[in-house]
Parts: sequence; structure tokens; C-alpha cells
Amino acid sequence: MSLRTSAVFAARRSLATIASLLLVASLLALHGCASSQPDMPRKNAMIQFSDMSIHPSVAEVKAGGSVVWINMSDDYLGAVTFPDSIRSSFTCEELRPNFMQISGKIQSIPIRSDNENVTLPCPLKPGRYEYELWLSSRPSEMDNPQRTLKGALVFE
Repeated sequence: MSLRTSAVFAARRSLATIASLLLVASLLALHGCASSQPDMPRKNAMIQFSDMSIHPSVAEVKAGGSVVWINMSDDYLGAVTFPDSIRSSFTCEELRPNFMQISGKIQSIPIRSDNENVTLPCPLKPGRYEYELWLSSRPSEMDNPQRTLKGALVFE
């Protein structure tokens, strides 16, 4: 084998090694393994809940972002419930059609598992906002939930 052929093989081997390393780095970055900051705020947040949990339990959202809750439970309807004191932190006047101010709280319409997701009507001002997810088997029982899960939104 000539010196030139050896150099070509060495160059190809180096390129293959570099390509492999780049592929591994890309895959790690896609899956979040290469990040030293796992829970960076996102422009929009998707919160999933089931019979026993909320994920993420604390959603970090960038200023101006939106939040959607998705019901993964087969047994319960859910309703997002904020204390009434949060009202002045909304950046919009109208909370309907998905949220309403009733009985000292701000509550969403029932979130079904089949196709009904609920989106926050508008972004919140920067801050941390605690909420509860009220779970019930019937819409008529949403004010007397069978189970309560706690979560929080952090708007930056």
C-alpha cells in the first residue's frame, strides 16, 4: 500500500470518528443528557396529569408563553384551580371560555381525557403561582373533588 493510500484511509477513519462523535453528541443533546441545566424555562409548557400525578409538577415558562393541561386519566375529569388572588397577575381581562372566577377561586372548565385540553387564557406576569388540580369522576362534582393534586407555574 502506498503512502498516499495510507493517508486517505487515515483521513477517512478520522472523518468517521468525528462523524460518530458528532452523532453521539447530537443524540445526547436531543435527550437532554448533555445539558447541565435540565429544567430550563420553555416558551410554552405542556402539563400532563393522571389519577395520581402532574408532570411537570413545576412548569417554568418564559415571559409571554402559554400553558396547556392534558388529562391522561381514564377515571377522572380535572379542573385547574387557582386562588382568586392570582386574578391581577393575568395579562388579559377576559378569562373565558376556559376559566371562570367563581366562589373565591379561578377554575377551569372540566378537562376530559378524550379530547378536551385546557389552555391558560393568557400569560401570567413574572412570578410563581401555585395551583391545584381537582379530580372528580363527574362534572357536577367538580366543586367537591375526590382527589387533589398540587402544581406550580413559574413565569420568568
